[in-house]
Amino acid sequence: MIEIDIDPVLQLGPVGINWYGFAMAMGIVSVIVLGIAEAKRVTKSMNIQFNLDATLFLIVWAIIGGVIGGRLFYIIDNWQYYVSHPEAFIGLGYVRLIGVLAGAIAGVLLYVLLAKPDYERLSIGQGADVIAPGAMLGIVLQRFGCFIRGCCYGIRSDLPWSVTYVNPMSAAPLGVSVHPVQMYHIIWNLLGFFLLWFMRGRFKRDGMLFLLWLAFYAAGDFGIRFLRDDQTFLLGLQQAQVMDIVLLVITMLWLTFRIWQTNRTVDSQ
Repeated sequence: MIEIDIDPVLQLGPVGINWYGFAMAMGIVSVIVLGIAEAKRVTKSMNIQFNLDATLFLIVWAIIGGVIGGRLFYIIDNWQYYVSHPEAFIGLGYVRLIGVLAGAIAGVLLYVLLAKPDYERLSIGQGADVIAPGAMLGIVLQRFGCFIRGCCYGIRSDLPWSVTYVNPMSAAPLGVSVHPVQMYHIIWNLLGFFLLWFMRGRFKRDGMLFLLWLAFYAAGDFGIRFLRDDQTFLLGLQQAQVMDIVLLVITMLWLTFRIWQTNRTVDSQ
C-alpha cells in the first residue's frame, strides 16, 4: 500500500496555494501554449498568415466555455448541496470534466461562428483540432490535482499499488486503502495525448483529431469509473458513464462518416 500524506493546500509562507486550483491553472496554460503552437503549424501548412490574436481568442473562448460547462455540470451533479448552500454558486470551485468538454466545444463553435471575417481564420474543425492536444494534457494535469486533494477516489482495494490517504484535509476517506483511479485517469489521458500528438496532420478531414480526442477520453473514462466510488444513476451506471456512452456513440458515428467521406473522395478521383 502507498500512503498519501500531502496537504491539499501548499503553504508558501503566509500564502496558501490550493493544489487542485494550481493544477487547473497549469491545465489552462497547456491549452494556451500548445494551442498557439498547433495554430502556427496548421496555418503554415495552409500557407496563410498566423494570427496570434485570433488564436488567443479561440483558445480563451474554449477555456471560458470549459470552465462554465464544467462548473454547471458539477452544480447539477451536486444539486441538493447547492440548494441548501446557494452562496456556493458563486466562484469557480470544482468542475466536472464531461462538462468541461461540452463547454469547450460550445466555446469553439461560438467563437468561429461569431468571429469577424476580416482575416484568414481557421474553420470550426481546424479550430477544434488545434485545442485537442493541449486539452488532453490539461486533463492530465487536472487529474493530478485530484490525486493530491484526494477527490474522485476509487473503491476499496488491497492491490500493491493501492493508496491510503492519511492527511486530515484530504477529500478521500482517511485510512482506507483504495484504487488510485486518479492515476489511472492520468495514465490513460497521457497515452491519449501522445496518440493525438502522433496523429496531428495525418487526418485528411478537419475535426477528426478533435473527434479522436473525445472518443478516446470517453472510452477510458467509462471504463475507469467502474473503480470509482460514485453513486449510480441509470442501469447501474454513474451519470458520467451515461454521458460517456452518448459522447462515444456520437463521436464514433461522426468519425466513421468522416472516414467514409474521405474514402469516397479518394475513390472518385
